[in-house]
Amino acid sequence: MLELRGVTAGYGGEPARLAYVVVMVEGRVRASGTHEQLLATDTLYRELVEALRIAGDGVLVKPR
Repeated sequence: MLELRGVTAGYGGEPARLAYVVVMVEGRVRASGTHEQLLATDTLYRELVEALRIAGDGVLVKPR
């Protein structure tokens, strides 16, 4: 089972954003970092984000 855990942070009145992500598989940490770091380094996270973009037509996850 894949789990994503994250810490959100808002800055100066901006809406809260996911600041740090932990990718867990079967209760074990597979990878952690910012969204950008994980896109660059973790294939499973990258595939999940792409699947969410397809399912949500780009609405759920938008790159900065």
